[in-house]
Amino acid sequence: MYYKLKGGKLKSIVELALKKSGTVRKLERLTGISKSSIHYYLNESRLISDKNLRRFEKFLSIKLAESYIQKRFLDNWRQVKGGKSCVASKKKNGTFVQQLKKCRIGSSSYMKKLHKTMKKTNPEEYYISQYEKFKKIGEYKYVTNNGEKVRNILEKEVADILKNHKIKYEYEPYINVKNKAFSPPTF
Repeated sequence: MYYKLKGGKLKSIVELALKKSGTVRKLERLTGISKSSIHYYLNESRLISDKNLRRFEKFLSIKLAESYIQKRFLDNWRQVKGGKSCVASKKKNGTFVQQLKKCRIGSSSYMKKLHKTMKKTNPEEYYISQYEKFKKIGEYKYVTNNGEKVRNILEKEVADILKNHKIKYEYEPYINVKNKAFSPPTF
């Protein structure tokens, strides 16, 4: 997480830390924050990371008030910003569609190789992971009293009856027959 503090607050924190430490070098050594970052924070020309803010708080034995935080940014905010400007640049140059096609072809061949390798090396794990993905998109919208997702109300009612009568069952278990995977609905 990165923070943009209200005007002047970051500068005042750094100035307090510098006053306590004496020099930028000592502050760097005592907090583990690089000299360049300290200078950027002093000029308020860079957002401060959560990690470095906690280091200043610990060094100064303070807790920053929530009201001093103007805006929060996720850890990947720079990648998102860079990605958006990259897409805009490629659209402006007219290379966006061509680049997208190239990525799809590369991704497709990579995924085919990955699936083939996974099937060979660990078929059970592969089929179970594929089945879990299928369940997420396969409209498993009912939840039994056991917490399982099932396709329809009939499956839910049967599962609940079996649970109420303390009859153990497995819903669509993994079955391997001659190196072929199946997940039939079975009670």
